[in-house]
Amino acid sequence: MTAHPLATTTQSTPASSVDPTAAGPPGGAGAEDFRAFMTSWPSGVSVVTARHGDEAPTGCTVNAVLSWSLRPPMIAVCLSAASRTLRTVRASGMFGLNILSWEQRQLIDQFATAPAHERFDGVVPLHPAGPTLLSGASAAALFTVCATFPYTDHVLVIGRPVGHLYTQDVAPVVLHNRGRRHLTEG
Repeated sequence: MTAHPLATTTQSTPASSVDPTAAGPPGGAGAEDFRAFMTSWPSGVSVVTARHGDEAPTGCTVNAVLSWSLRPPMIAVCLSAASRTLRTVRASGMFGLNILSWEQRQLIDQFATAPAHERFDGVVPLHPAGPTLLSGASAAALFTVCATFPYTDHVLVIGRPVGHLYTQDVAPVVLHNRGRRHLTEG
């Protein structure tokens, strides 16, 4: 077996020598070019929620979610380091993850851009205590924070499911090429 031609010319730079804030090589991709590139990746969209004590719940739209481990079960979500939701997740040690259904597609913008005090307007919780799990979600679960990994302007939050995982037989909303897509059986 022979290596792919690019494999022999590609060089790896140790992570410790990479400046994550550097603009990159001349002619390299900027933030807007990268954002446009990433819109080609079909992505589910979720809302991360958190609540600490008697404070009002917090939440934000995310599409950076991945299965981290099966044994033990763990998930990873990526939150802005400046996020109010991240501060609440850290303070409470828990978060809710709500995989939005097609019927909830309006919540994408509501949890991304609305003022904090308006993000939960019209939202029906599955239960009144803890991080808010959204009724009508394609799936939702509570997680306890196991670890956080800050890097550049975001923080990777690793969580382990606690309690029950809630799922229903409804299609999730998917983002692709800056549009919302409805999954249908083919």
